[in-house]
Amino acid sequence: MAQGAFISYSHADRQKVRDLVDVITKDLNYPVWYDNNLHGGDHYFSVIAERILNYDYFIFVVSENSVNSEFCTMELEFAKSEKRKILAVWLEDFMPPPRIRMVISHTHYIRTFALTDEGLRQEFRNALLADQLSSDVIPEDKPLSERLQEGYKYFLREEDKKKIQYLLKQESQGKYASCYEPESAVLLGMAYELGLHTEKDLRQAEYYYRVAAHKGSLDGEYLHLALMLDQGRGERAAAIQRMQALADAGSLMAMVYWGDEVYNGRYGVRADKETAYRWWKTAASRHHPEAQYYMAYGYRIGEVVEKDPLLALMYAKEAEEAGFPRAYRIQGFLYRYGQFVEKDLDMAIRCYRKAADHGDLLSLNYIGDVEWFRDNFDLAVDYYRQAVDHADGGRIKSGAPYYNLGFAYRKGKGVEQNSHQAIELYLRGAERGHANSKKWAAVAIEQDLTNPQEKYNLLKRASQHNCRRAEYYLGELLQAGENPSRTRLTEALKWYTLGMEKGDVDCMRRVMSYHSMANGKPGFRDRDKALAAMRLFFSLWNENSESVAEESAVIINIAFYYYIYSVELGVDEKNGKPDKDLSLFYIHKALDTEDGMAVWDVYAKLAWGYMDPEVTWLVQDVDHGERIAEALFDRLDRYTQEKKDHKDYKEALDKLKNCYEFLKLRCEKKRPGLFGGKAAVDGVEEKLRRYQSRIEKLRELLPLVP
Repeated sequence: MAQGAFISYSHADRQKVRDLVDVITKDLNYPVWYDNNLHGGDHYFSVIAERILNYDYFIFVVSENSVNSEFCTMELEFAKSEKRKILAVWLEDFMPPPRIRMVISHTHYIRTFALTDEGLRQEFRNALLADQLSSDVIPEDKPLSERLQEGYKYFLREEDKKKIQYLLKQESQGKYASCYEPESAVLLGMAYELGLHTEKDLRQAEYYYRVAAHKGSLDGEYLHLALMLDQGRGERAAAIQRMQALADAGSLMAMVYWGDEVYNGRYGVRADKETAYRWWKTAASRHHPEAQYYMAYGYRIGEVVEKDPLLALMYAKEAEEAGFPRAYRIQGFLYRYGQFVEKDLDMAIRCYRKAADHGDLLSLNYIGDVEWFRDNFDLAVDYYRQAVDHADGGRIKSGAPYYNLGFAYRKGKGVEQNSHQAIELYLRGAERGHANSKKWAAVAIEQDLTNPQEKYNLLKRASQHNCRRAEYYLGELLQAGENPSRTRLTEALKWYTLGMEKGDVDCMRRVMSYHSMANGKPGFRDRDKALAAMRLFFSLWNENSESVAEESAVIINIAFYYYIYSVELGVDEKNGKPDKDLSLFYIHKALDTEDGMAVWDVYAKLAWGYMDPEVTWLVQDVDHGERIAEALFDRLDRYTQEKKDHKDYKEALDKLKNCYEFLKLRCEKKRPGLFGGKAAVDGVEEKLRRYQSRIEKLRELLPLVP
């Protein structure tokens, strides 16, 4: 593999891409290849796929033009499937469609629209020359921070709240001198932004933040920029860059709260936990309670900083002194799991209770967890109900209480078993983005309900909340029965396609099976759509095969899917332009997998199919059939021992023998005459000897197979 980068882009962005190429090649002296002439068609796989495989990096230029280009999408998914190192270089600030987002998640991002020329050079230098790709995630795919889920934006000490009351009174009396002091203006801005002791008024909040910034407050400047960003006002890229600078310059508000955004990768910034913790440690040393809590969290679980429950307890105690609610909660976890302190469930409950009393109402849910662990199911359910009531009232944003109460209903512990109530609670939890609710809601609907119409309606709700496997179960429901109607099959395919776009591997499998030229449903076969589903499947499989297999409802035999993919590539009834070279590439990949013997038989039939004129669904191509036969024969010794008792192996050996007998007969017909050159004679005779030796080998094996 050569050092260099393949650049995938839309020709509509040609000029911008040339500018990027100049930066990479001229400024960094780094080799690239990009298609300046080809437009798909005959040369797509024969040239493009080869180039992608030749280079270690794949640069995908993200724009509205490229994400809507089928060829760009094909290139991206192929690169992902072959484990190229991918850089997503954004020309524009926008949200691409789910199919693209799924493939470029956890790749390195370079956002050109937010960078100076020098910044762009440095980003490419870090990515291409330092060979250190950082993991990035599409902002929309990141959960909201816990702070936002719990319903408050900024933490204020009791003394700050009292001062706000005093300042509001001063303001109402027209005494502005004290209100315009930088620290006072910051507090008044927060009061109006949060609606604390006064009506919420974002214009007044902006007014006071700008006053504070004008008088030199870095916190005031940060809060003003954050307010503008939340409202979608101002220059987004410039605001983000300035907030980063304010955190580096020592603004407490920026270190704590912009650190939280950077930690979660929100607003389109690259998720960077190391930088967030660096800021939080500085802010914690300056006694900011929320930063102290974040440090306690990091030391408790060993995130970025080394796991150290002692330091977690220290930081939590410091945050507790300021009355920060989750400081009590984290101490509850330490006692619950016996981290540094001796395990004490009663003390854990007392800590959770303190957290709830200070406003961390989600801790009621954790009290329920402890009681559930103690088998006090009635008491656990009571706490889950309290948490659900607070969630219904908007005082808890998390969906965890709904899931826990739903689990109790599903198991019939602490309450009478009620699957319908459990599912309803799961769906309400999923609506709030709770991971376990989204994971189990559709599964519960599928497993616990029997009425098809009821299942259909609830699965549609589950799909709206992005519950795992909802689309797959909808498709299965619609195509159930011996002879489902064309209408039901069409609707099933729509759900499978939606599930595929969301990343459900079984939906990808179903879309393949509908559209496949090799084994698709009549009236639904579509080579391009089958190939698209397969590329997406392989891009996920080769990224993390174990997790993909775990997500599937069946044990995935990757060799079989390589077989289907290679057949699709080798067949193109619509345009008559199959890609036999790439087809052979995947034939070898299929045969070399651990399960390769599972497809050896079907490849033997395929090889003969390309030679046998009676096979109607394949365009006869003897040379391609021979290449498949050679791939099989090369692995003959490996598979003979493993497959000699397999019911289809004898037929496969016979098909392979037919291939070489056909090739030998064709070669004999092409024997040169009296005036043929010596080289030509030698070439034909060598082929005949090779074919004959293979026939003899296969004849020896056939009697040994039952």
